[in-house]
Amino acid sequence: MKKMLGIFRMLLWLALALSAAALAWSAREAFAIGREQSIAYAGRLAREWGSAALLAALYAAASFALTRRRSAAWLLADLAAAAAAFVKAFAVLVTVLSAASFRAATLGNLNSLRSAVANYRTDHNGRLPGALTELPGTYLDSIPRARLWLYHPDSAAVTCGTKPDDAGGWLYDNSAGDADYGRVSINCSHSDWKGEPWNSF
Repeated sequence: MKKMLGIFRMLLWLALALSAAALAWSAREAFAIGREQSIAYAGRLAREWGSAALLAALYAAASFALTRRRSAAWLLADLAAAAAAFVKAFAVLVTVLSAASFRAATLGNLNSLRSAVANYRTDHNGRLPGALTELPGTYLDSIPRARLWLYHPDSAAVTCGTKPDDAGGWLYDNSAGDADYGRVSINCSHSDWKGEPWNSF
């Protein structure tokens, strides 16, 4: 019995620790945005991700306080509650880290493409490439992928035009005379995990 209680307490503390770590990390990322919605974003994370572990902790504290002797059924219920909180906290942490990793990779690849276009323009007396396929070999090893997690498969496809068609990959404005002529952006109108539209970068 004592061994099972020890396992229960360990699971519960792990769930709380994972939830706290995920919340702290995500709140730090949210405030790094430097925008007004950061506070609301962090508050939403606190409500959503802390709920399961907090409820499990309150349930366990109340159940231990109300009775000293634990039946097997109650003990199993406690273990199930702790395990559920632990699973949710772990899943949330993995999801956050994955989403953040995909976001960082996509924005890094976007900056690489823009730098390559700028270098091409410098080397060609102000002329912009007609298509991004002119960049690999001299300015890039290859066209990098846009990793738009949950919305589109990873893709290095390039759509030429002035408006996104939400097909994933990249959008390159090769329309001379357009206000954004030469601009590379992300061809996706969905929002990333921070609530910012992909095509706003």
